[in-house]
Amino acid sequence: MTTLYRLELNNNDISTLPENIFVGLTTLHYLYLDYNNIMSLAEKTFNGLTGLSWLQLGDNDISTLSETMFNGSNLDLL
Repeated sequence: MTTLYRLELNNNDISTLPENIFVGLTTLHYLYLDYNNIMSLAEKTFNGLTGLSWLQLGDNDISTLSETMFNGSNLDLL
């Protein structure tokens, strides 16, 4: 599926996201991952999300994010 514009995965008790899980979703602009149990994110979790402009990660237990995790992204809101 490459024409997905918005993906809401909030409130799903997600604890981990594998690297490259979103590869191929180049038209995804909005990704909601808030209100889960995510504690850490792999460096390449968001690889391939070249069109992403909005990422919600609030209300998780993430303590740190890599400085380079979002290099090359077009994020307007994190």
